[in-house]
This record gives sequence, structure tokens and C-alpha cells, in this order.
Amino acid sequence: MIPRQFVVVYINGSRREISGRKTLDTLLSYLRYEERLTGTKLGCGEGGCGACTILYSYYDHHEKRIYHRAVNACLMPVAACDGAAITTIEAVGNIRDGLAPVQEALANTHGSQCGFCTPGIVMSMFALLREHGTRTDPLTPLDVEKNFDGNLCRCTGYRPILDAYKGLIAAEDATCSAQCPMGEQCCKINRSRLGKQEIVLSQKEDKKISTVLDRAYIFPPELIEYRPAELNLADGKWLRPVTLEQLMRSKTEHPEARLIVGNTEVGVEVKFKNLKVPVWISTTDVPELQRITEDDVGVKIGASVTWTHLNNYISNALKRTKLDGNPKLYQLSSLQAIQSQLELFAGKQIRNVGTIAGNIVTASPISDVNPLLVAACASFTLLNCKTGEKRNVSARDFFVSYRKVDLKANEILFQVVLPWNESQFDFTHPFKVSRRREDDIAIVSAGIRLKLSPNQEPTSSEKPGFIIEAAHVGLGGIAPRTVSMNDVERVLTGKLFNETSLKEGMRVMARSALLPKNVPGGMPEYRQSLAVGFLFKAFVATAHAIYERFHEHDSLLDSLGFDNVQDVPGISICERSVSRGVQIFSDCEPLAKDDITGRPVPHLSAALQVSGEAKYLDDIPRFDGELQAALVLSSEPHARIVAIDYSDAEKIPGVYEIIDVKNVKGSNLIGPIFHDEYCFADKEVTTSGQVIAVVTAETTEQAKEAARSVRVTYDPLPAVVTIEDAIESASYAELVPSRFIQKGDAPGIFEKEGTGAKIVKGRVRIGGQEHWYLEPNGTIAVPDENGEMLILASTQSPGKTQAIVSRVLGQRAHKIVCKVKRLGGGFGGKETRSCFLSAAIAVAAQATSRPVRLVLDRDVDMMITGTRHAFLAEYEAAYEATGRITALRMEIYLNMGNTVDLSAAVLDRALYHAVNCYDIPNVDIIGKACYTNTTSSTAFRGFGGPQGMMICENVIEHVAWDLRLPPEKVRDINMFGRHGNASITPYGMNVSSDCLQKCWEGALGDSSFSQRRREVDSFNSKHSYRKRGLSVIPTMFGISFSFSPLNQAGALVHIYQEDGSVLITHGGVEMGQGLHTKICQIAASELQIPLEKVFVSETATDKIPNASPTAASASSDLYGMAVLRACRTLKQRLEPFKSGLELSWEETVDKAWANRVSLFATGFYKTPGIDDVNLAVPGARGRPFSYFTNGSAVSEVEIDVLTGEMKVIRTDIVMDIGRPLNPAIDIGQVEGAFVQGLGWCTMEEFVRGSKNEHVWLKEGKVFTAGPGTYKLPAFGDVPRDFRVRVLDGRSEADTICSSKAIGEPPLFLAASVFFATRDAISYSRRQHNLHDWFALDSPASVERIRLRCIDDVVSSVLPNTGSVNPSLSL
Repeated sequence: MIPRQFVVVYINGSRREISGRKTLDTLLSYLRYEERLTGTKLGCGEGGCGACTILYSYYDHHEKRIYHRAVNACLMPVAACDGAAITTIEAVGNIRDGLAPVQEALANTHGSQCGFCTPGIVMSMFALLREHGTRTDPLTPLDVEKNFDGNLCRCTGYRPILDAYKGLIAAEDATCSAQCPMGEQCCKINRSRLGKQEIVLSQKEDKKISTVLDRAYIFPPELIEYRPAELNLADGKWLRPVTLEQLMRSKTEHPEARLIVGNTEVGVEVKFKNLKVPVWISTTDVPELQRITEDDVGVKIGASVTWTHLNNYISNALKRTKLDGNPKLYQLSSLQAIQSQLELFAGKQIRNVGTIAGNIVTASPISDVNPLLVAACASFTLLNCKTGEKRNVSARDFFVSYRKVDLKANEILFQVVLPWNESQFDFTHPFKVSRRREDDIAIVSAGIRLKLSPNQEPTSSEKPGFIIEAAHVGLGGIAPRTVSMNDVERVLTGKLFNETSLKEGMRVMARSALLPKNVPGGMPEYRQSLAVGFLFKAFVATAHAIYERFHEHDSLLDSLGFDNVQDVPGISICERSVSRGVQIFSDCEPLAKDDITGRPVPHLSAALQVSGEAKYLDDIPRFDGELQAALVLSSEPHARIVAIDYSDAEKIPGVYEIIDVKNVKGSNLIGPIFHDEYCFADKEVTTSGQVIAVVTAETTEQAKEAARSVRVTYDPLPAVVTIEDAIESASYAELVPSRFIQKGDAPGIFEKEGTGAKIVKGRVRIGGQEHWYLEPNGTIAVPDENGEMLILASTQSPGKTQAIVSRVLGQRAHKIVCKVKRLGGGFGGKETRSCFLSAAIAVAAQATSRPVRLVLDRDVDMMITGTRHAFLAEYEAAYEATGRITALRMEIYLNMGNTVDLSAAVLDRALYHAVNCYDIPNVDIIGKACYTNTTSSTAFRGFGGPQGMMICENVIEHVAWDLRLPPEKVRDINMFGRHGNASITPYGMNVSSDCLQKCWEGALGDSSFSQRRREVDSFNSKHSYRKRGLSVIPTMFGISFSFSPLNQAGALVHIYQEDGSVLITHGGVEMGQGLHTKICQIAASELQIPLEKVFVSETATDKIPNASPTAASASSDLYGMAVLRACRTLKQRLEPFKSGLELSWEETVDKAWANRVSLFATGFYKTPGIDDVNLAVPGARGRPFSYFTNGSAVSEVEIDVLTGEMKVIRTDIVMDIGRPLNPAIDIGQVEGAFVQGLGWCTMEEFVRGSKNEHVWLKEGKVFTAGPGTYKLPAFGDVPRDFRVRVLDGRSEADTICSSKAIGEPPLFLAASVFFATRDAISYSRRQHNLHDWFALDSPASVERIRLRCIDDVVSSVLPNTGSVNPSLSL
């Protein structure tokens, strides 16, 4: 039979036959650009964020049932979809026909902010509901909690999403009543019914939801009868055999072919490593590779079995064995270990399609599962496709070297043979530690199998116990391949299972796991300590398992030297549990009749976001003649450009023109404040990732291929990469003079002797942070007549974009229009670092006279757009015995990067907040901006304020440590307004401290701080290897741009005569913070009309000129006031036509129009009473802020001393936000900012190579360029108990509706987690009589936590572990 040359796939119920090269596209590309289904988003392109999640449904002919799986469309090839039904967000529900409950739940509970991640999250939940149709037990809250390990959200803090979906399933009972979220279409009711049906979903009052099941919800009957056929697609590029014989023939004919199933590994290599594969052979439909069978030896797992399939098999095997009362449950120990590891393996979307063979043959040295297969004594059956012969290779011998395995020519991995565990004393244990608990690659992973037998002949000096009959230890992360620790196995085998054997095994493990300083991946000491700690944990877990199983071997615990086995964490302290959240706010009294400010109105775009109808930049349809762009970027941190060769690139089909500095008609020097940045590199590059040229082509793939083909010859120059490098070489920014804040006589205090003051000195190191907005940076430039240019950009600064594009094009600003509909997150990263992209693409559009589009890949975005500034500070503090700080001296340095960008203002903000909320009478602070050959650092939520406060709180902790006082007491005694303290900042601004103190006292009271401190003390006294910590942190964040001209805003309000509807345009950008929603609430309240009559469409520079960036948390204040003033103008104009008459709004508007009264008005506002304070002048005084937003947080954490893993047990936040414009949106901002701050100070580590830090990387090279290497908090990282309370009150300043800004202030409260972690570490150190002050760099990663802890286990074989200072990119 001739192989078929097309695939059959149903997309939202519509049949498609797809052939040719399109079958090699990713499903995401096909959906977006062929089907125009743009609700499925591109967030990362490597299956790490879940924005592209769709429902993949298929019929299993062997099991005769339909499977529903959440899948990453960004990795799934179209060719792999043959015979599948694809459901996207568009088919679930929409605005026109009504939202489905799974969408409505999220919209109504404020679970969407920027909305870019939202369709993927909805689809993950939708898939769970579909999958659940095959289960007889009800969904549980824990099912919901675990369901989103393949999804990320940067805005919400996750709590409202989890609440929404736990609430959605709450009504579902074991019989799946009519309240089931799936309605009567519930799979439990209609398992066998496959036709289209009319259904009635549970109705909610005044809500429109779907009452007809769209055909896309129904699995197409054709696909039930559809039998997989052999495929030959794209002229032989993709082959799909459906029999083993066909597979063997295809592989023999194409020995260079790559076998593929899920594409979860090679898909990433093709996209990001430019892997070229001549032929793909899909093994998804070869029956022999899909089977799991059992025999007396063990389990045989087909090579193409997915991880989800294997996990389900293990669950069923365990359930079956337990139900049958089978005494041989012990046989499943290795399977249970694999299942435990799968809880941490990738995300659900990856597990649904990734296969066991793909993971094995990829041979990653940090594989999660391969070490377990080694420990379990698994073997691999290899099939020679040419001869048909099979051979077996043990897992321990299969991994030869880095990503090399023992597969000979024409061989494929046929199956995995996993032997049963042999006795009730045969235990297999899994271990893994990673930067983040969920969906992260391992730092070190391990499988340890201990096979014991009772000691039948104990000597007179021995207690009855066990002998280690065999030990099998597999490790990943300590060599270029998965390894068996042969020396450890030898030293343990035949020995008594006791403390002596354990210590000897750990000594050998420490020696075997010793790594060089420049080992790839870094962290040598930490990785070594993990290997040793895992062995210790395996012994304890074994002893515990025997004790639990038999209860008569408690002497084992004594033999291992443990008083309390419960003290030692098992696989992890971070086992997933159900979280809870509490939000407390009071109903706001109306300010006037029909006032809807102060009400928790859902985000006005929420319905669009949950249905995938909200449009972002790359959802805009292609323009006629549009070209796609890719950037040619420098690969050197500092070098002269000797030559650029475009010849190979120009030969690539589809390439239109390559643009560089020669095409710039205006100025090549750009920048948001100082013009010190090159649009295109000219003669010299000053950082890796600097733009050299733009390639334009007909397709994105052609442009990228051409960009990779450009050859640049460099003459390297010396590079300055870190702050330490800059200080050493005195490399400071010429355009940013030193900043000073001075008060009193701090130098005099430190220089005088005999004053009786105590003094501490120290250093604080704070790493950068990647913004990781879900929507990557992008821009579209559309040229028009007479030099006009339309810029559509993902930017927080349309006005600044307009100005920079005007400058580089050599055109007047009135010919450049920049428009923004909405952003998929910004956080400061799109304030200025979007502008240089728009400038370069505008030059390309001008040169080609065609529209040009650029949307950055995630790795490129992370490499070239900058991060939060890294900081280094030296401090000196004098204090009294009470803890009162009398003098403070600081030298603060930030890494500016290669251009000023906003670093001067960031440095100012850091200095303003360097005393946080404390009254310190003598202050001497100097700040310096370091020029380095790194990508320019830029704005990030908090804008230097969090770094300044972090430095200050380290000082507080140091003083408390030195005095042996609780840190909260030192904070309290120094706080503004308490104990007779003044409330004046070091720069002379008076502070209203009442709300600050209410937040402080409220957090202490709400959290029962004193009682919990006693509980923490008690817990830590009983546990050596688990420690808890508790901390309370205040914040006082100044609101306003510190550069006063930016504190102005304009608005334009239209009233339409036809129906009285109102259209508002203002200068602010909606990026998830709810700005447009608040603006509409303000306008509707002032005009006294229904909210649905008010609309904000977009932000555009031809409507509102000279708009300040949407930043500094001030946009609601600024634009809210501007809109309010415009509305008041219109009210005054309408008043004569309404006075004394009972006219409706529409009648009043119509009457005014008939009398030729203007129905549009502008509003303008400038923040009153603020000063420009020039910190370059020592001793400068003034009022840079309008007011302060205050808050306090208490956090409790638990750490695993042996691994450094940390979990947040509970957080209580009390915030002062005045009279909130929208309490639901504002609480969402509090939670989202807190979780973002949690990432900043605990796990988000930006890694770059330099001569002294991360020496395993090339100097200047960015390692953390994607979700695979850079980890932001996931669903499982939120506090298990997360409580937020908003103070009742009003702003002390004259603000819009007496509200306060909220976007940035809560972020620093996550430092309560950092200092609680520090508290937990200190307990570990004090237990071992270490009472000296220790520095803890930020972020407090698992590595830093572990290497600051002291224990008597690992320390016995690695005595210097606690003094190691891990690398940190500054």
C-alpha cells in the first residue's frame, strides 16, 4: 500500500486534510497563521509556560476509549496530529454565544490580569475536566492544585486561579450530579454517547453561559473508525510507520533519521540549537512500542509509552495490588519511585506526549528518571532494524558519555525492562533537587536501591538488624552522564545497615562526587553535598519504611543514630498540599450617588481573556506585503567589528533586504533620557546581544536562518562584566554622577572613639531579575505616505517610542503614531527596552517601504532586553544597646550595563528607600552606577526601591544578630513615629506614619506572631534537619516619578450622541493592572451612568501626546484625575440641559448635541506638591513623592537543611491602599507583586559568565535564557496559607477617590520570606554553636540555603560546606 501523503485532523470540530511542508509546522504555527485561531499563544516556544495549551483528543483502538490530553501546541508537529481532534480556546466559549463555566469561573474570581497566559490555563482546566470523565472518583482540590504544573502566570500570584477552579469542582459529587462543571455532557453520564447533543449547563443568575454544546466538544465519530495508516509527508521528511516491520524498513533506509514521538526534546533543539534533521520517523502508532506488559521478571515498557501512560499504569497496578491484598506489594517499589519522580518531571503537557525512550536516549546528564532506572537494575532491549536481532544492555552500562548511549548503527530502543523488587526489605528511593519544585530540570537527581536481609547471625556486640545485601546508586548531575556510584555500592554491600556503614558510604560518596570549580552548570560544592545528603536520606527512608511496615524494628533507628526519624525530610519537604487564601476588605462607602468606585468589579477584559478573544500585538493580522524580521546580534561582550559578511544570508530564499547602520537616515544614537545607545552597532559592540543588523524576509523562519548565516569578524577588547569588575577598574557611568543622601553627622559618629556605640559592618549582594512577561517584546512598523509611520508595539511607553522612532528615522514626531491595545505583562521591562526594537524595525520599514514585524523569541528577549539591576552595598551601622540605630553609612553600587537607560532614576529610588521606614538620625549614603559590558539593566517593578530596602533590612538583621535581639524588636524601635521617633526621611520629607504603624501592628496581630514564634522555637528544638523561620517586614513605598516632569497626564473623553456611550482615551497602557477598568469606574461614577456605557479602546500618541510611561505605580492616580477632570467639564456642559428636568442620560446628551454643545473634552492633571531633588548634590532636600503606600507582611517558612529546599507555610499581609478604586483588582496586585517578589529573593537567578563568577561560562554569556534555565515561581510555590487584609481608610494625600497606588509597593514584602529563610538557617547554625553573623546573598536559592546551613551529617564528610560562597552574577 502506498503511504498516505496527508494528515487528517479535526480542529474545533472541522475536518482538515493537511499536506506538504505545512505538516512539518508546529501545531501552534498552523493554528495561528493558517486557521487564525490566535487565542493559543506563543510564550516561550519550548513547552515551559503553558500559554500554548490545547486539548488533544484521540481514540485508543486497543482500549476502545477516547483520551483527552492537555498538550503544548508550540512543540506538537502538525504531522503528529493525524487522527486527532484538536480543541482550542475558541471552541470552549466566547462573548457572542456565552462563556463556558470553566471560563466564567476564572473571569468572575479575578483570575486574569494581563490575560496572555489565561487561554492556556483555561485549556489546562478544560482538559482536566475532560480527562476526569473516565474516573469514578470525584475531582479533589488537590487534583486542581497539581493540574497546572505546566502553566505559568506572572501577574496574579496564582491564588485566584486556584480558588476559581477549586470552587468550580466543589459542587461535583461522587455521582456527578447536574451541578457537574461539564453539565449533562459529563463523561460519567455520557461515556458511550458520541453524537452531538443539546445540553443544559448549570445556570447562574444574570450570567450568560453556553446552553448548546459546540460540535468541537464532541469527538468526531469519523476518528473512532479511523485507523492509522503509514504516512510519507513533506516529500519524505516525515515518515510514520504503523507496524514494526515498516519501522525497521524506514530506519534501515534512513539510518540518519531521528525517531520522534512527543517532540519535547528535539523540538527544542531544532528551535533553539538549530538542529538539522533530514528525516523524521514517528513511532506513535507502532503497537509493540506502545505496550506495557508484565511477567515474572518484571515490567516491560514499550519505548513509545508516554509518561502519563506509565504513571496511570503504576497507579492502577498499586490500586489493583492493594485491593487484591497481594502481599507482594513490595515488588512495586521501583515503580513507586518512578511515579514519585514523575510528580516533579516536566509539566503535565510534556508528560502527556513525552516518552520514556525519548528521555533515555536523549541521555541528559541531569535526567530525572535515568538514575532511577540505573538503581532499579533496569535493562534496555535494543532492536537492530536491519537484522531484526535484539540485545539487552543494562541501564548502568547504557550511558557512555555526554549525550552518548550504547546504540549501534541501525539500532533503536525497543523496550525497558524494569525488574520487580525482590523482597519486603528491598527499597528503591527517588531523589531530585532543582531550583524550583515544579517543572524544572534537576541540579542533582538520584535513584538509590537498598536491598536488605535480616542479620541472622549477629555477633555479641551487634544488635539484631539487617545486612545490606546489595546497594545500587545512580546519580545525575555529578558527571557528563548518568553514572553508577560503583565505589559507594562496593563499600556498602555486605555491611551492616547501621550508622557506621552509612558514614563510610557518605565518605566514599563525597570523594566520588567531587567536582572541579569550573564544572559545567556550576555549583560544585552544592552538588557534592546533595549526593551525600541523598545517601543519608535513603538510609533514613529505608529505616522508616521498615519501622512503618513491621513496627518491631525500632532498634534500627537507634542503630542509625537517630532520635527522631520524623525529623529527617524524605524525598522533599515540599510535598504538594492544598493551599488556601483569605482576602479581607471592607465595602467602601459611596462617594456620591451611583458611585461604583470602591467596588470589586471584574477586569473589563476578563471575558475576552478567558475566551482567547483579547488581542495582543502578534494577534494583529498580517498586513499586505508584510515582511518578517530577525536580529543579527553580537556574540562578544566588547569588541571591534572587523568585518560583516552578509553574502550567505542574502542567498537564502525569501530574504528581502538586510538593514544596518547604513540605512539610518536620522540619528543612530538613541536612548530614553541620554542618547548613549546605538540603534545599530557601528564599528564596536559593547555587550553580547547588541543589535548589528535586521534581516527582513517573507517568513520568520527565513529571516532567522539568514540572521544565523551572517558572519561577523571581531577583534575582542577587555570586558567589564560585574559590579566587582567595575569597582576594580573604576568603571563608572560618566553620565550618572554619584548620588548622595546625607543627614546629621554620620562620618563624625564613626570617627569618634569612646562614644559607647556598637558598630557592625557588612556587605549585601543582590542579583538581577528577568521580567518574564508572558508576551514577548514585539513591534510592527507600517510605513505610509509622506514619511508617515504607524508603530504598533508591545510597550509601556508609546510616547517615548514615538520620540525615538522619530529621531532615528529623521522624521518629525507628528508623522509617527504609536498605538498599543494591551500588553501581555510589562513590569517595567517594556518601559524603555522596547523602544530600541521599534527603532530598528522602523528603519527596516522605512528602507523597504513595506510593513515589518518582529516578535522576539523568548531566549532572545531574555538576552537583549535587560533585567532588574543587580546591586552591591557596603554598610556600617552604629547602634545602642536597645537596638536603636544612631548612624548609618552605605556605599551602594548598581550594574547599569552598557547604556544609562533609566539607571540614574533607579539609583535615586534605591537611595530614597535605603532606610526603608526607619528614623535614623545620622545617615551618609553614596550611590554609584557601574558601567559594564552587559545588556543595559532597566526598570522593573519597584524600580530600585526593593534593592534599597533589602540593603536596609540586612542592616537591621545584622544589628539584631549582634545584640541577640529579635529582629522585629529592632525594626519596631527604629520605625517612623514609634517610641517618640521622628517621621522625616533623610532627604527631608515629612511622613504620615499612622497607616505604617497600623500595618505593622496589624500584621503582627493577624499572624499571632508571638505565639507562632514560640511554636517555631519549639519545632526547631525538636528537629535537626528541618528548620522553620519567621519574619515580619514593613515597607513604605514612595508614589510618583522621582523626575517631576513625568508626573502629568492627559485624557480625552467623547460622548456619542447616538446612544450616550462614552469613549475614553488616555495616555496609560493596560498591561494587566486593571488601569482601564478603574478609569471606566471613575468615569461612570462621575457621569452617573452604567459602567457598560464606558469604554477604553487603546492608547495612541495621535490622541494623547507626550504621555509619560505607564510606570511608577502612578497611572491610576494620574490618568484617573485627568479623566475625572474631563468628565467634570462635560458634566458642567450638560447640566443646563438636565437641570429641573427628569431626562435620561441619553436624552440629556441628545439635547446638548442639538444645541451644538461640544460632547468631547480633555482633562489634564499634574501631581501637586512634589519637588525635583537633585541627589547629585550632597545634602539635597525636598519632597520627591506625593505620598507613601505602606504595608507589612509576616511569613513562615520551612527549609530542608540537607537540600536547601524551602516552602512558604503561611504569609499574612496588611496593606494600606487608602480607599481602593477596585479592591479585587488591588488585592490581585498585592498577591501578584508578592509572588513576583518571592521569585526575586528566593529562586529567580540571572546567570552570566564572568572571570570570577560562573567561570564555566564564556565571559558575558547569558545562561538563563528561557524557562528551562530561569525559574519564576509556579503554582506550587505560593504560600500554602496566603492571607491579605486591606486597611480601612483614605489616602492622606488628595488622590483620585482617596485611593493609593498599589502596583509596586507590595513586592518588597516578599523579603519576609527571605528573612524567614535566614531565620531558619540561623537555627541550624546556632544548633552547632555557630553564632557569627553570616551573609546570605539574594536570591536565597536552594544552593545558598544549603551551603549556609550546618548539620552533623554532611558536615562530617564535607567540613567546609558551610563556608562556601556560591557564585552570583552581579
